[in-house]
Amino acid sequence: MSMTIVDNNGTTGTVNLSKTNYTTNPVLKTSILSAGSQKVGYLAYSRFSVLSSSQAPLESAFSTFATAGVTALIIDLRYNGGGYTQTAEELINLIAPSTLNDKTMYTEYFNDLLQNGKATILKQQLYLDANGNTVDYNGHKATYADLDYSISGNTYSFRKVGSLNTVKQVIFIVSGNTASASELVINSLKPYLPVKLVGSQTYGKPVGFFGVKIDTYTVYMSNFYMQNANGDGDYFQGMAPDIAASDDVTHDFGDVNEHCIAAALNYISGNPSGRIGVATAETPLIHMGPSSFSGMIEDRLHMK
Repeated sequence: MSMTIVDNNGTTGTVNLSKTNYTTNPVLKTSILSAGSQKVGYLAYSRFSVLSSSQAPLESAFSTFATAGVTALIIDLRYNGGGYTQTAEELINLIAPSTLNDKTMYTEYFNDLLQNGKATILKQQLYLDANGNTVDYNGHKATYADLDYSISGNTYSFRKVGSLNTVKQVIFIVSGNTASASELVINSLKPYLPVKLVGSQTYGKPVGFFGVKIDTYTVYMSNFYMQNANGDGDYFQGMAPDIAASDDVTHDFGDVNEHCIAAALNYISGNPSGRIGVATAETPLIHMGPSSFSGMIEDRLHMK
C-alpha cells in the first residue's frame, strides 16, 4: 500500500509499505537479580509462540540462569495470553528439576463428542504429519476422526530441558491478561514446586483447542480441559494472586523498583510485608488492555 504523510514541518511525502514475513523474539527481558543472599533469574515472556520461535531464546536465558546458579525464578507473564501447549511444555521443562522426569505434568480431557468418535465433521479434516503430508491409516487417508482423544493418550509427563536444577521456588507475575497456556505452566508446576503468584487475578482459561478448517477459515472451538497431576484445573474465574501488587508501567521489565518485581523480591528474601507498590496519584494503575490472543493451541495430536 502507498501512504501520503505530512511530517511535523508540514512537508508532504509518500511511503510505500509491502507485506513480508518476520520473526520477533517473545522473550522481552532476562536478567539476574538479587533477593537477600539469593540469586534470582528474571524472565519476561510475551507469548507462547511456535516452538521454533521460542526455543532458542528460552534455552539461552535458562543457560545463563544455570551458569549464575540462581535458586529462585521470577517469570513475568503479566501480558502473556497463551499460545502453543508444546511451547508451554518447553518452559515447564526448563524450570522443573530433572527429578520430575516421567512424572505427570498435566492431562488434556477432550470432550465426550471427541472421545466417543461422534464429531463427524472431523472426517472431512485431513490429518497431516509434521512435514505437511497426508498419512495412510487403515486403508484410507487419515483424518482428525482417526486421532487419539483418550485420557491416557493425552497425558503428558516431565522431560527435563537444560541444566538448571537449583531452583527452590518460582514466582509468577500475573494479571488479567495472563491466560491459557500461561496458566497451564503455573498449574502444572504447583504440585511439585513452591509456586507463588504476584500481581492480580489471572484470566481463567483452563481449556484449549485445535483448528478446524471450514472453507477458507480455521475455527477454534474449546474442546479439551486441562488438569494437573493433582486433578486441579477448575480456575475458570482465574487464579488469585498470593501477593497483590499493581502493574507499574512507569518502570521497565526487570527493574527492581517495579511494583510486582519488588513484591516478588521481597517475598524471596523473606520480607513479604515489604513495600509492594500501591497505585497512587503519582504512580497510577494503568491497564494495558487485552492481549492480542488468549488461547491454548494443541498441534501435537497423534494417531490412535
